[in-house]
Amino acid sequence: MTTSVDIVLKEESGIHRVSEPLSVGIPFAKGQHPAGTSFQIKDANSHSVPAAFKSLCHWPDGSVRWALAEFLYSLNPHQVETLTVSEQPSPKASATSITQTPRGWAIETEAGDLLLHKAQPAWEFFGATSPIRTEAKLTSKDGLPCHPVSNGDWEIQHQNPVYVEASLSGHWIQADEARLANFNCRLRIYLQTGLTNIEMQIHNPKRARHPGGL
Repeated sequence: MTTSVDIVLKEESGIHRVSEPLSVGIPFAKGQHPAGTSFQIKDANSHSVPAAFKSLCHWPDGSVRWALAEFLYSLNPHQVETLTVSEQPSPKASATSITQTPRGWAIETEAGDLLLHKAQPAWEFFGATSPIRTEAKLTSKDGLPCHPVSNGDWEIQHQNPVYVEASLSGHWIQADEARLANFNCRLRIYLQTGLTNIEMQIHNPKRARHPGGL
């Protein structure tokens, strides 16, 4: 037998929250939802809330034990809102528009288009105002700029009704062509707002050396 689960959202800081990213872990009883079950979220007025679900672990019989729900939601100051998670009888295919252009991947959001520059740790947002370009940069200890060298082009890792996630890896070289550091850049682009979450990991390929050893 399948049942629904309520998620209670409460704004406690007295501020207006507009389309903020939320992630919620949801536990289910054994046998409640078979493996491969699709879920949906609806608000108090039975309106669908675009959401992405991921099964985190399963019971021995294969049914879903924990699921992760990710979505965007708006709340007024001190507002309390109850959302309902239930099975989705006929899942709708994602209509995300991602196009590979000569300049790189173009991702369409409701606020504008975001371009991932080909093989570069750089991206550009084209909205209602002038284009906004963002680029990851690194300088040496001497203050000189380093040049990024990618291992390939951006890879689209995840695509769902809420966001598109892409990653690019490579390294930075100094003016003397010496490798300074490796990098892995991951972007999560939220399709309703164009909000982009940036995660940059930097790794020193040189082994640490300690006088006298450890």
